[in-house]
Amino acid sequence: MRLTRRTWILLLVLVFVTAFALRGLAIKLTPRGDHFVDMEIYRASGDLILNGVNPYDFSDNVALRSALRQQARNPLLRDNQAFWDFEASSNLPLNLLLFAGLRAVSRSLSDSPLVYRYTYAFFDSVLSALIVWFVIRHWPQGPGALSVLFRRLGMALSTAVFAERLAIGLALGCLSPVLFKHGVAYPEDKGIQILLMLGAIACWLSDDDRIWFWGGAVLLGLSIAFKGLGIFLVPIFASRLLALPTRVWSRSFVFALVAFLVAAVWFLPFGPAGVIHMVETRMNVGSNPQPFHASIWVFPSRYLPSGWRVLRLFAVTAFIAVSAIAYWRKRTNLAEFCVELVFAFTVVWLINGAMHRMNVAIVLVLLLLGAQRVNAAMVCLIPYLATGVGGLLTPGARGENLEAGGNLILAATYLAVLCWIAFSPRSKTTKEVAEIPAT
Repeated sequence: MRLTRRTWILLLVLVFVTAFALRGLAIKLTPRGDHFVDMEIYRASGDLILNGVNPYDFSDNVALRSALRQQARNPLLRDNQAFWDFEASSNLPLNLLLFAGLRAVSRSLSDSPLVYRYTYAFFDSVLSALIVWFVIRHWPQGPGALSVLFRRLGMALSTAVFAERLAIGLALGCLSPVLFKHGVAYPEDKGIQILLMLGAIACWLSDDDRIWFWGGAVLLGLSIAFKGLGIFLVPIFASRLLALPTRVWSRSFVFALVAFLVAAVWFLPFGPAGVIHMVETRMNVGSNPQPFHASIWVFPSRYLPSGWRVLRLFAVTAFIAVSAIAYWRKRTNLAEFCVELVFAFTVVWLINGAMHRMNVAIVLVLLLLGAQRVNAAMVCLIPYLATGVGGLLTPGARGENLEAGGNLILAATYLAVLCWIAFSPRSKTTKEVAEIPAT
């Protein structure tokens, strides 16, 4: 969809301002979020770093660790030093350094947690603008089911398509019930991870050699350093590098070096050993105990206590196999395949994730699915938005149970859509899915 540069700027600024204003209002209406348990964890991580303590070394300044633990409001943190130590070190170095920076600023402002909350709101607002841009810019020009409804209301075709894309973009970002609950009411930083990964994908799609190469290398490195999930995007850049007409190996080396340095430099203050141990522990915790939070396996584990693990293994295998078949048969492109693997890992394999973690994969798969098939994305968008609204309006454990059930329905719907895509016959009137952007 072609818009003038001025129109793009006005639109994206308006989306950002609206998103930030709504989040600012939501922060005012949810003061309990100031002392959300994850907020206490993030502030504790920042306190350790600002006091020169290595969060990954539990023997470093035990006295300070004990004192900080006793200041926690949440009894789970306050009453268990081992649990406090684990949680305070449970993020990658770049993430912890962000917490330290925000903690330093908050100390200068009456020790206010609002610094964290408004920072997350800022990045979620940038993400909201990027999502709108991505949907309008990269989704197909043809009408979807929603634009047909707009046409019946008397809109011209181009206006109806634009309204449809704008509405979807706003629903996934600016007005997302998931981001309002798990970003504002319950302050979380996962929106930053979506922003970095979607930014990297946007760079990969760019026709500008400088943007996809340098911008892609930097954002890929940051997306790996922040939450680790950016590692799933490495193949899309490798494929584009290997497709270069000249200087394949020299440019590939430079790209890899930049991405590696951007990802690795944050490890220098801590050393790799403690980080590796933390990742191993989190992987073990995330895949072995009983499911909880908004995991799709909460209800299967209750009703199939002896069989849900086998079902989980089958489901992960099915997701990976169907995704691979769809890619092999050229029904999907490499970017879709990569985010399908993110979904299989965070939503299907891990069993202890809250909605904010799974939302990273869900938003990305919806955006890339829609970039090829608008109506297929809208089929998956329905249970996602219904789950988000229900979770936002339902507090506490009931809300998490609702999200767990909704995510299970979404995962089943998405798998069915992938099967339909993978095994559908190729249309003679459509072109093959492009492997890399045109240059």
